Amino acid sequence: MQDPYGALVALVLFDQKITSLKQEIIHLKNSLEKASFERALAAEQLYRARAMYADAIKRQDALDLDLKSCMQELARITGLLDVAASSKEAAALTRERDLAAKRCASLEEEIERVWEALSELEERRDSEKIADEKANILFDSVSRDLNVTIQQKKDVLNSLYTKRAEYTTVIPIGLLVPYERIHERIVNPYVPLCDDFCSGCGSSVSRVDCAAVAKHVLVPCQNCCRVLYDPSVVAGDVCS
Repeated sequence: MQDPYGALVALVLFDQKITSLKQEIIHLKNSLEKASFERALAAEQLYRARAMYADAIKRQDALDLDLKSCMQELARITGLLDVAASSKEAAALTRERDLAAKRCASLEEEIERVWEALSELEERRDSEKIADEKANILFDSVSRDLNVTIQQKKDVLNSLYTKRAEYTTVIPIGLLVPYERIHERIVNPYVPLCDDFCSGCGSSVSRVDCAAVAKHVLVPCQNCCRVLYDPSVVAGDVCS
């Protein structure tokens, strides 16, 4: 039967396995969130491209109506000018005609610019549509794989939580309770003493404390306050 000190160290190493698995799950969830964000970003860019194209179409339609109205006004003024009764009336109509002609020319130039912009916006819209489709396909594939992996790791984590009871039941309350309290607040609160150094922060440990750890006394590191334990009580090299 394992001694209480060795059982406590075994629990510490077991909890490190749990912590590592929890971190893996967090990393996978972050990857899933990133993939979801990239898909949403592609959708937003497509939405904006479509909105800009639609706005340009509306602008073009409005300009076409303005130009049609302007041309009609120009024709009306030209008709009046042809039958002007006096030179004064003809001069006034000439000024109106020139202003109308300038406005028509200006509208034609603006319509030309809108046409050029529409061509670019259409290319952008089509490009964003392709990008959105690719993002959706990629997300469906990635999210499916990630969700499966996350669930698998959660199942393993749940089994580890169940198995943890096998460790805690063999540890005396006097050793278990202090560990559980600090373990709730700090990740890896107990660390091995490796070659007279704290493996948590890397600081040197005094000879007195090293001797105490060798006798299986739980001693805190004077620098980081993590509890030091003797790694020789467990199989394998925990100091590597």
